[in-house]
Amino acid sequence: MRKLAWLALLVGGCDQGFEPVDSGNNDTDTDTNTDSDSDSDSDSDSDSDSDSDSDTDVGPVYFYDECNTARQANEPIGAGEIEIVLAGATHEAMGVCPTTEKADGVDMFATVEVPGRQTLFVGGTLTGNDGVLSVWDKCGSSSNACKGGSDVTFTDGYEAVFVDNTSAGPQEYVVAFDAYDSGNQGTWKAQVLVEEADDATWADSCSQAKALSAVGEGIYRGDLSKYLADDVAVGFQEPCFVFGTPGAEGILRVTVAGGQTLHAALYSSADAALMLMTDCADDNTCVAGSDLALNEGVESISYTNTDSATVDLFLVVDGYDPDDQLDDVLLAIDLE
Repeated sequence: MRKLAWLALLVGGCDQGFEPVDSGNNDTDTDTNTDSDSDSDSDSDSDSDSDSDSDTDVGPVYFYDECNTARQANEPIGAGEIEIVLAGATHEAMGVCPTTEKADGVDMFATVEVPGRQTLFVGGTLTGNDGVLSVWDKCGSSSNACKGGSDVTFTDGYEAVFVDNTSAGPQEYVVAFDAYDSGNQGTWKAQVLVEEADDATWADSCSQAKALSAVGEGIYRGDLSKYLADDVAVGFQEPCFVFGTPGAEGILRVTVAGGQTLHAALYSSADAALMLMTDCADDNTCVAGSDLALNEGVESISYTNTDSATVDLFLVVDGYDPDDQLDDVLLAIDLE
């Protein structure tokens, strides 16, 4: 399907902003003219002029230590993978999102522009620390400015946020890459997707799912309110640890090449679990699962195919309450 445009940014610290490693152009002009005239009278004239100019243009700065500085810089990041080193950053006291706890660690900010009627997805892991991820439509201490936040996992856990721009025109958002613990900083490794969510063909049963074509990277939307089948009942077992899911489910098929890592994140309008299975007809084949959020919220999983051969897998979105249908589902898939 779509291929992400990779954006590998490695940033370090200073108060005014942080520069990506490969940004900017280096232009060097060197002019050397040598004229030599020689005749039989042994008269020799030699003129040598050497001019050397070195001009370095500094590229845009994407990540900033302060929210307002990020907004004023007007240098939004694009879709792709990013890496943000928090060493040297400081802590800015922003408001607390309704879906996160207060983060006391250092943070970095970047802006993202989302066209009208499109969806922003940001997901990632803060290595060596408990990460807190949030998206804001303005800076300040008001929690009302938070459009989405994620703080459901612990150290090295995968956090994810979805934000729908429901307006007709573009909207700029500020993404805060935060650390929960002030004593340890760490490095964020995150994915950014900005696109119109696809209305995927979801399967209502495992047999239907096996007949579908596999989906690729991207954001998929679904209305599962009329999906009545309850084929999957994984239960609370390692490595899934999913609570009871007697509600209906929707299933997508996905393939993961040898050595690839799959990240998947789910937003649902009601309490739901996200599971990855090698065979959706066998409840004992779950290889990754998440059921941490209560009611409306985000679930996320990661899975690495350690074999050399490609594997065929099934992403299952399963409702907790059969009377509370999943009429608004967003699923983001990233492969690396």
